[in-house]
Amino acid sequence: MAYSICVLTDFDCRPTGVTGHFRTNVLPFVDRANQPITDVDSWNSSRNQQRNWETILQLIGLYTQPQSISDIRMQNGRWEFEFETEFDDVFRLNEDPVGLLKQACRGVPIINYVQQQLTALLQPDVNIWFYPKGHK
Repeated sequence: MAYSICVLTDFDCRPTGVTGHFRTNVLPFVDRANQPITDVDSWNSSRNQQRNWETILQLIGLYTQPQSISDIRMQNGRWEFEFETEFDDVFRLNEDPVGLLKQACRGVPIINYVQQQLTALLQPDVNIWFYPKGHK
């Protein structure tokens, strides 16, 4: 039976598909988040959104392979998505069903303002939240 986790974050973590360094030979195009990529600034912004997505997935992947990842959506000023795990206790730490995931992400650098390329640190229950689905 699958176990669903909801992730909320203040950081733009849309999977854009933009990886690697800027390449003029592929311009213009629209990334996977439907954003037009026409110059180095739009490339870097899209790349940073992808970096944030990769960081969050890597943190989840420390414990399990996420399954059935939903599309990311903006909800109440925060980015939100869900994923499933095969086992319900994979992130459990003591009484917290997502405690290991919170512990893993504490202090991990992430790009705070995609346009300005400033970094911040992930802080559970401050700028990133994890909930077993149905427990918000």
